[in-house]
Amino acid sequence: PSITLTGHEDAVMTLSWNRQGRKFLASGSADNSILLWDLTRPQSALRSFNHHKDKVQSISWNPVQATELLSVAYDGVIRLFDVRAPQDGVNFISKLKGDVEQAKWRPQGNYFAVTDESGRVSFYDPRNNVDTLAVLDAHSKSATCIDFCGVDLNGNSLFLTGSADKSLKIWSIDPSSTKFNCLLSREMGVGKIFAAGFLPDAPLIIGAAGNRGNVNMWNLKKESVIKSYFTQ
Repeated sequence: PSITLTGHEDAVMTLSWNRQGRKFLASGSADNSILLWDLTRPQSALRSFNHHKDKVQSISWNPVQATELLSVAYDGVIRLFDVRAPQDGVNFISKLKGDVEQAKWRPQGNYFAVTDESGRVSFYDPRNNVDTLAVLDAHSKSATCIDFCGVDLNGNSLFLTGSADKSLKIWSIDPSSTKFNCLLSREMGVGKIFAAGFLPDAPLIIGAAGNRGNVNMWNLKKESVIKSYFTQ
């Protein structure tokens, strides 16, 4: 028998898999909606969320709070909500200079970051929806992606940013002072970088892809500055 699939009415812009509730996947679309899927029953979405008024560019599950979802869209709204009670969500005040590119939680779930087309990264504390925690001018062109390393040292974190300027940068951050330090920068040989991330099971290895249509890897274990960072 034929199966009718029910989903988005326009392009899917972003996906986020819930690593705590492993059967759940969220998708954001150019139709302005976010859908929640049960991968054991993928014929139709479980729920639809329609709080954005423009294309949903990026979504990210909180790595600690399993039902909490972060979303950002071209309407300039940064939305944080519990999928069980989306009406109680919080809208953060966006101070981004341009359209959003990607949103990502720190693995500890205590703050998140949003990149934009001006090359900036804005950090937000979910307990404070008035001001940004910090702003980093990371790139000369659009900051297309961000990811946090799953390994930290005494509360200090590593994260990466990728850009349309073709560079991928590795940063350290001290959350207590929100001071940033660019440890490494390189071109990945993929052209303009569209996606990059730390491997979940090998958190010092990075994969990156761009407009050339290829994927390249970067093993940070071989970089002396990274070795020094983790032995300080």
